[in-house]
Amino acid sequence: MKHTRQFADARRLEICLRVGCAERALAELEWESNMNSTIKRYVLLNILLLVFSLSSVCSKLAAQEEVMSFKFIMMYGFVVMLLGVYAIFWQQIIKNMPLTAAYANRAITVFWGMLWGLIIFKEKITLGKVAGAVLVVAGIILFALSDREEKA
Repeated sequence: MKHTRQFADARRLEICLRVGCAERALAELEWESNMNSTIKRYVLLNILLLVFSLSSVCSKLAAQEEVMSFKFIMMYGFVVMLLGVYAIFWQQIIKNMPLTAAYANRAITVFWGMLWGLIIFKEKITLGKVAGAVLVVAGIILFALSDREEKA
């Protein structure tokens, strides 16, 4: 699939060069490359935020155990490990994207928290919680779109 896409891009560039639109073809290929890179960054950011949300799950599991028991210490060990991984990769993410966009996406952990609460802790999801999560996701989308408008 990747080779087919590269071939199609190369073929399109060749055609444009023949008809004299090299600058447009190069700009188009650069835009596509930047868009793919941006999408990859957002996907990686959201995977990282999923990992971050798991630290809260481990923390709640630890809170259900007797203080200083083996399970308590093990769960807090997982919390420290997950937060360490998060901190290292967060630094790499914010190196390559606007800090405001990265922070806005952190709000998605509201969704992950609801999901973990339902699956792991059998917590109820109310209409109000769903509405709040939808507003958060809508806010992230609007924020991302406004960032795009500023660049245009």
